[in-house]
Amino acid sequence: MDQRTLVSEARRAIASSPVFEGMPETLVETLADTAIFERYDSPSVVIRAGESTSFARYVRTGYGFLRGESKDGRELQLARTGEGQWFGWVLVFSPLKVEKDHWASAGTEYIAFPKSALLEIAEAWPQIYHNAFLDTGRMVQGILRWVWTFHLSSDDEKVAKLIVQMLPPKLRKGRYCLTCSQADLASLCGFGRQAVNRHLTVLEEKSLIVRAYRKIEIPDVERLRAYADRDELI
Repeated sequence: MDQRTLVSEARRAIASSPVFEGMPETLVETLADTAIFERYDSPSVVIRAGESTSFARYVRTGYGFLRGESKDGRELQLARTGEGQWFGWVLVFSPLKVEKDHWASAGTEYIAFPKSALLEIAEAWPQIYHNAFLDTGRMVQGILRWVWTFHLSSDDEKVAKLIVQMLPPKLRKGRYCLTCSQADLASLCGFGRQAVNRHLTVLEEKSLIVRAYRKIEIPDVERLRAYADRDELI
């Protein structure tokens, strides 16, 4: 990726996050100029457990995930960050360190913004702390809502919720192709692969998804979101 394209995509990434909402255009330009392009051609550790991060990252393609193990030794994905999503805010603005290895899947591309540049932006524009606090609060609220409604859902609705969680946050309508395997879903939700296959079949019979190799085609994002969120009205 050439520098001009990188800066242009960095600006779009900045515009996608509420953390930068209202930031002066001069600071947008300054921050975009510091962006670094990262690509992982094979599954790779981005941040190891016990480390802090030097970057806040925007996922351009692919996905990142936290990896752990169950009590019986099975490998689990504990959380996943997909295309159009950010991670690293808490680590950038606090001394906290990650508790689990953070991996990038094969083919994942990030636009990374250095911690040093973000802290310099914060000195010139302290509003970023307020925005980051609100964004973290929204994330926590979403997790609490997820915990409350997840146990009320049928198993196929749970799988639908997981798929929706992997979509870019601002994607509300249209078609979308999600890079995700049945093994990924099984690892995230704790179901076996055969169970995930059954639940995906239910969603496919409802024309909510179409399965492909290591991909899930979503013909109508709005309709899938409505199906996944319907129990939140209870």
